[in-house]
Amino acid sequence: MTYIHWAPDNGEVHHYTDTGGLIGIIQGKKFWATNIQFMNDSLEYDFGLQKVAKSLDDALERLRSNDSEETPFTAELQASVQTVIRMLRGAGSNPKDGQYVCCFSRHPDDLGQWRGYAKDGYCITFDEELLTKSLASSQPDERAVRCGNVDYGGQAFGWTEAEYTDAVLKRMHEILHNPDSNLSDYGFSADDPIFGEIVDQKDLSALAAIAGVAAVQGPIPFLKESCFAAEMEMRVCVSHPHGVKFRTSAIGPIPYAELAFDPNSIKAVTVGPGLNMNLRQATLEYLLAHEFGKDHEIEVQNTGLSFRG
Repeated sequence: MTYIHWAPDNGEVHHYTDTGGLIGIIQGKKFWATNIQFMNDSLEYDFGLQKVAKSLDDALERLRSNDSEETPFTAELQASVQTVIRMLRGAGSNPKDGQYVCCFSRHPDDLGQWRGYAKDGYCITFDEELLTKSLASSQPDERAVRCGNVDYGGQAFGWTEAEYTDAVLKRMHEILHNPDSNLSDYGFSADDPIFGEIVDQKDLSALAAIAGVAAVQGPIPFLKESCFAAEMEMRVCVSHPHGVKFRTSAIGPIPYAELAFDPNSIKAVTVGPGLNMNLRQATLEYLLAHEFGKDHEIEVQNTGLSFRG
């Protein structure tokens, strides 16, 4: 059974963390985006990849069965779609290597997340727009940073996937079988430092596959299994971030990237359930006053949950 969780849309997102994470975020004004293959969900990226790959296969089968005049099935298109899937799966490289993720929640006071991520810890509330804009500007190319709600079980993707992937195959077909088309209409330029040579050579098979990958790879890091739906996650995904570091963990060194943010985006900090809540609130207030001055406008509050920890 899939559960649909209501997520408040009030322009806020929340980050659950322990005391060490709180200090690092407040004093460093940075988040750590973790490489996607070393996160808690062992199927990160793989679930989304399988979902998208199946959607492309289904779209190709629809063309084969329906014999569409607008986008007819061709062997060249079939080969190009198979190339897209191979590219998404790595084709000799690991596509997850360059994907880094920082996680937030739509839920401001959730027992499951206190237990999972912030035992005797804190929840920092942010203005979503200020936060995401500043995180994007921390990278040399802001286009490398994408933000969005996680789609659990591919439910939101499922509402439009057939229509969308049909449109992707139509575009690939146009590139493959219309040699007189203007490639700039599909986003290709001979001046592009990466694909310019392919454009000059008019390698239509390669360009069609590249267009297909570009069209479908975006949702992959935002698709997760439905069993995680209670987290109501909004995530920030960074592709090939500038500067990768490593931190210690129980499984060895974990790659991460630092993303600077605007501290003005912090709206509130909630003290989580557990021991010494009054003392933890007092030390939190001291930290905030030390970093932002006594007149800061960050609200400090205690959890509304009666859980003792």
